[in-house]
Amino acid sequence: MHKEKKETMDIKKTIEGIIEDLVNNDKNISTIFLKLQVLVYKLKNERLRIWLDSELHGYRDQTKLPEYRIIPGVVYGSIEQDRGFQGSYFVSDFMLPIYHIKDEDLLELLRKYKCNDPISKVEEIANNIESEICVTIPDFCIPYLQKGLESNCFLNQVSQHIQKFDLKNIVEQVKSSLLQFLLEINDELNLEIEFTAMENKEKIEKAISHTIYAGVVATGENATINANDSNIVGGQNNSLVINTEVKREIEKLITQITEIAETFSEEKEEVLNELARITIQLKKSTPKTDIITSSLKTIDDVLTGVAGNLATPIVIEGIKHVLSLIGG
Repeated sequence: MHKEKKETMDIKKTIEGIIEDLVNNDKNISTIFLKLQVLVYKLKNERLRIWLDSELHGYRDQTKLPEYRIIPGVVYGSIEQDRGFQGSYFVSDFMLPIYHIKDEDLLELLRKYKCNDPISKVEEIANNIESEICVTIPDFCIPYLQKGLESNCFLNQVSQHIQKFDLKNIVEQVKSSLLQFLLEINDELNLEIEFTAMENKEKIEKAISHTIYAGVVATGENATINANDSNIVGGQNNSLVINTEVKREIEKLITQITEIAETFSEEKEEVLNELARITIQLKKSTPKTDIITSSLKTIDDVLTGVAGNLATPIVIEGIKHVLSLIGG
C-alpha cells in the first residue's frame, strides 16, 4: 500500500513538473518531452506512448497525422513571359493560380502541407525563420499549374510557401494536447493536484488561452480585433491589428501589382490610387479592413478586364488569398 501511494505521489510530482514547464515560455518542447518520457514509463499508457513516439521521431504514416499538423500552403513560382520582339518578361515569387484544377486530391496537395517532422525540428524551424519556409512541389504538379497561365508564359521554378505562424501553431497545439491529457490523468487517477493553490495559476490560465483558445476573438459591429494569433475578422467597418506575416503578404502583393500597373495605360492611375489607399491603411496601428477590402476588389475588377497580361490569373489568385486572410 505504501509503495502504491509513493508511485502515485511520484506521478503527481512529475505531472506538476511538466505543467510548470508548459506554462514557462523559456522551456522548449524537447525539455518538456524528456519529463514526459518518464511519465509515460510510469503510467504504462499505450495511447500516450504512441503519441509521444510520433511527436518525438516524426509521423511515419501521413494518413495518421493529427489535424493540427495539416496546415495551409500557398504555391509560388518563377515565370517567364515571351513577349515576342519585346523580349521576355521575368517574374519571380508569384502566387500561382489553382482555381482551374478540378482534381480534389491534387488541390489538397497544393493547398495543404502535411508536416510529419519531429516536433523538436518544427519548433527549431519556427524559431529561426523570419516569416516563411519553402518546400518543394512534386514534379507531376507542374503541368497542371502551367495550364493556369497564359499560353506565352512558362514556369521555371515552383515551391509551396508555409507561414511561420502556422508552424508555431503546431508547437502550441502539441502543448495544448499534452496539457489536456494531463488534466484528464489528474481526474482519472484522483491525483488531487490543487491547481487553484499552485503558485503559477495565472500562468496556467495564460497557457490555456494561448493554446486551447488561441485565435478565439470577439466579433460584432465596429469591433477592434487583434489578429496576432488568428486571421478571423468579424462585424462591419472593422479595424484590424494585422500580424507581421499577413502584413508582409499584403506588401508583397502591392509590389507585384505596382510592377504590373506600370505596363498599363488607361488603368494605371486607377490601380495606383487604390494601392496608395491600402498603403496608407497599413501604416496605421489599426487599419480599416473595409477600405483595404474595397481597394483590393476594385483592383481585382481592373485586372480581370486586362487580357493577355502575365498578372491576370496570378495576381487575382493573390488578391483572393489576401482577402481570405483579412476576412474580405
